[in-house]
Amino acid sequence: MISKILGGSTVLLLIVSLLLYGLWQKSLAENEILRSNVATLENDKKLQDTTIKGLNELAKLNAQTIQKYGDERNELIQEAEAARTKINSLRATEAFDALQRPFEIGNATDERIRSSLLRFSGNKN
Repeated sequence: MISKILGGSTVLLLIVSLLLYGLWQKSLAENEILRSNVATLENDKKLQDTTIKGLNELAKLNAQTIQKYGDERNELIQEAEAARTKINSLRATEAFDALQRPFEIGNATDERIRSSLLRFSGNKN
């Protein structure tokens, strides 16, 4: 009977140890899968870090470009404003000059005729 009990318990221990061995092998396989997943995630993180770094550099470059073109735009606006002011000034003086020019021409003609008449008359004043 003791041999039957020992034999039965040995079989039971053998079954339990086989089950435990199977569970251990399964956990080893799962651990290997988890290690593989960790390695994949670490590689993905490195790639994402590199991508984020590149995007940050592009964002800085974009900000510098926007600043540059903003400054150029402001300079062009100032130049356009100066040109507009000059055009308006020229328009105002052009109208005055256009009205004044006939009088200047008439005065110059009158002066020439007067000096010619004075020369003909012998008076050189």
